[in-house]
Amino acid sequence: MPQDDPPQHCVLVEKDVPMTTRDGVTLRADVYRPDAPGRFPVLLSRLPYNKDLRPRPGDIDYFVERGYGVIMQDTRGRFASEGEEYYALIWEMWDGYDAVEWAARLPWADGNVGTTGQSYLGATQYLLAPSRPPHLKAAFPVSAAADFQQCWVYHTGGAFELGWQIPYAIFMARDSLERLGLKGHARTRIDPGADAVRPTAL
Repeated sequence: MPQDDPPQHCVLVEKDVPMTTRDGVTLRADVYRPDAPGRFPVLLSRLPYNKDLRPRPGDIDYFVERGYGVIMQDTRGRFASEGEEYYALIWEMWDGYDAVEWAARLPWADGNVGTTGQSYLGATQYLLAPSRPPHLKAAFPVSAAADFQQCWVYHTGGAFELGWQIPYAIFMARDSLERLGLKGHARTRIDPGADAVRPTAL
């Protein structure tokens, strides 16, 4: 078995780096890049689940230490990014296009951008790909639904997927409520392994 490439670089972190979309909305990303001179290829992930919760060390450090820049961007309407409301999947094509081209133009980037991510982070890649941004060179979606209606929202045959969609909607609603200044009105706790979702007071 070949040996792994040893780390070559330290990791430089830039938090909440702004990017402006074509319609003037500011999206923010955490940028991890080699603390070294030169230009590097970029691995871009876009997520609605809070970029600040990404574990480190982990795959981010692994790639940066070996000569890649890694960008984790909050999608529109989520956490550090602007946007009045969050609509799942609606903006991901053109926001994704803008993000790829923005990443390619960063002073330390070499113009080659690949996208990575699992589940919703994979769906952002599927939606981005048909827009054909010039600097997108590769995409690595993992376990993302190829058919959002049959594989995510509905069972085959048309039954609405209550067991998945309701907990997911509640989970996603917390940030939306906080952005509207409604933090403290309600809180939802999903207990691991529990059969029910129970609302509780803050």
